[in-house]
Amino acid sequence: MSKIKNPKNIFVKLITFGNTFNSKTFFDNFKRYFIEFLGLFMAVTFSFYIESVGEEYEKKQGYKEIVSTIPSKIRKSINYTDEYLQLSIDNETLYNNIIKEWEVDNDSVFIRKYLNKDYYPPLAYFILTNDYSPPILNLDLFKSGNQRFKMLYKEVSNEINQLVDGNQLNFILRIIEEEKKLTDQYRNLIYEDFGKDTDISNLFELDFWIKNRKHIQQNHRFKFLVYEKQRLIKYLIIPQVKDYKSFLERKLSYFDSLNNQFDNEKHFLYWKIN
Repeated sequence: MSKIKNPKNIFVKLITFGNTFNSKTFFDNFKRYFIEFLGLFMAVTFSFYIESVGEEYEKKQGYKEIVSTIPSKIRKSINYTDEYLQLSIDNETLYNNIIKEWEVDNDSVFIRKYLNKDYYPPLAYFILTNDYSPPILNLDLFKSGNQRFKMLYKEVSNEINQLVDGNQLNFILRIIEEEKKLTDQYRNLIYEDFGKDTDISNLFELDFWIKNRKHIQQNHRFKFLVYEKQRLIKYLIIPQVKDYKSFLERKLSYFDSLNNQFDNEKHFLYWKIN
């Protein structure tokens, strides 16, 4: 054991308690303080690690809650789309039959029976456009999350982005805008060609279509607009809405499966164990 009384070396002075330096005591103290420091360092580091893991766990739980709401929203959109598709198919069939019978010499050629009950003039409602407005896939909580939040489940976030970006939906809406242009032309035709010398205040009455049947049949612009709308519905609107429905069904299958996977996860505190 080495002892130094009244050490002169500055470094030795810094690590000496009292007037005598004892190497054994120094190394014992050094080991004790080092172990205490190491224990404190590990405790602080582990507490930060636990806090970090806990924060990520809470974020993932929040993410999963968002995902759990998606299937019900998609189902509402699919149900709406089914109704819209059926309405579009019915309208396309109606307009197609009207065009086929356009030249028939019958005063009631432009009159139809609604659900085998009341009679009505379908072309009076031609000025109306069936807007496609499915329930909005409102995922504001997801959209408001930062990039780190969205990267918690990168593949899932990509699937969600495909839902919320609305590219396919926007394409349908652009087609419907074209349909609205046709209805605007139709409305102008009613005002300009019929409104000059015909009372159009009873446009929605059966009498208007019966009394003006020959005038309407002779108006080729009138027939052309009905033909164009029928083709637009048949070849653009119906196929695109069907594609969008298929897209929604694929997403529904994906998120149903994903939620089932999330529901079957088991955790010990913050750690997934299966």
